[in-house]
Amino acid sequence: MTSSSGPSHVIFLVPLEDTEPAPLRRWLGREAWLRDPGVVLRYERDGDRVMLRLIDTPSTAVGSISGEASSSRGDLFIGFDGTDASAWPTTIALLGFSRHCDQDSHQLTVVRELVGGEVWAAVNALPETPSVDQEMPISRAEAARLIRLWSDLVVSLDDASPTDESIIEALEQWSADMPQLASRPAAGHSPPGTPWLPSAALLSMHGAVSRSAAYRRIYVEGAGRPVEGTGPPRGGAAMARRSPPPGSDGEPSRPIRYGLLARLSDRWAARRDGNNGVPPVRPGTDPAGRREGLTPYLEIRNRHFLDWAERDHRRMLTDLHGTYQERAEVRQQIEGADERAAAIRKVLDGMAKEPADPVRRNAIEQHAPEELVRARRQREFEAEQARVMALDQQAAEVARELRVQEAKLSETIAARKRVLKSRVRQLHAHSLRRCGTYKRHIVHHHPDGNAVLPYLDGALPELPSWVETLGSDGDGTP
Repeated sequence: MTSSSGPSHVIFLVPLEDTEPAPLRRWLGREAWLRDPGVVLRYERDGDRVMLRLIDTPSTAVGSISGEASSSRGDLFIGFDGTDASAWPTTIALLGFSRHCDQDSHQLTVVRELVGGEVWAAVNALPETPSVDQEMPISRAEAARLIRLWSDLVVSLDDASPTDESIIEALEQWSADMPQLASRPAAGHSPPGTPWLPSAALLSMHGAVSRSAAYRRIYVEGAGRPVEGTGPPRGGAAMARRSPPPGSDGEPSRPIRYGLLARLSDRWAARRDGNNGVPPVRPGTDPAGRREGLTPYLEIRNRHFLDWAERDHRRMLTDLHGTYQERAEVRQQIEGADERAAAIRKVLDGMAKEPADPVRRNAIEQHAPEELVRARRQREFEAEQARVMALDQQAAEVARELRVQEAKLSETIAARKRVLKSRVRQLHAHSLRRCGTYKRHIVHHHPDGNAVLPYLDGALPELPSWVETLGSDGDGTP
């Protein structure tokens, strides 16, 4: 079992394509397993693969572990019989079993947690009998424990946005629960094996939103604190610090989700600052002064936005480092090709229109007719002229190909800059959206009401200065 101080293991349930829910088949498979609980085990030397078949039901969803190494993305397959909160695992396949055992990887820990101690002891002995299906019965007590574990592990998330009424109701209850939340022990000091449980206020808010069947989570027992900020903020003061996920460099970024926790945090910050009279409205001060309206919340939003923008800027520079070097080398090659072409053109322009000495004879042409000698000198002259012209055309073609290559590299750089510019503007719009929620609700609690809005407008996040120069080489990049 993973201790509470270990890394968190999270499995996202993603529906499989071309599969449809089969409630009757799912019910029959579960009933058969409950009458005779067991698991079919198999070890295959090819790929060092372990196969476990639990519920005889088609898999309609696949689990993807959060936090696993990129080199192990395809090592583990976990099939589930649904995407709802009561999904059970049906099939488990683990590639590179020996390597995972040596490294005690996240994937191995998740499989061990899902199948329990009795099954795991049999899994460790599988390499001794490869390519043989082994049917292992499970005691009813262990089966009941696994069913309770699976039921507790699945937690569904909601993609739909809650109504204002549900958020206000949950906010009132959350504020009432603040003393109890503050008095609870930290998640890192929870007893081993104790799963994270959300507060009653968060559960009531969670129930006010429609459930989504396409986006699920599984929390492995004893994994410690939940990840990605799904739990209530510690002490109610967290500002949803998780950075929005970056989009793919070659594709448009997906919309940034304004989730339930972020929305609730923004409203809570507005209530906190408004009740404390922050920012103070002093007579005679200029509302346009940025420092006059900079509250702790807006400072966090400014800092987070600049951090996200600089992170994506740094990622762009890292991605384009090789492209910049390649373009610099191509430009040097273009200069060399232009110099060579100019030299050849100079030689070609300096050539005479006819042979300098058309009747020049070599050693074997001393007694040859003059017409024959003149014809030979003319052919030699024309051949030399054709060779120089061919070299001139070849140099021009090489320079043209290098310029085409330089244009492609420049377009790649320009396209990557356009992606970064769009991404930074998207992050800026997301930050302004959160600040808008903060502004709309602080006026209800601030002593000066609407008079505080001009002060807040001057402290909103602003685009970095380098964003406007993107799309050209004048943005400070090499």
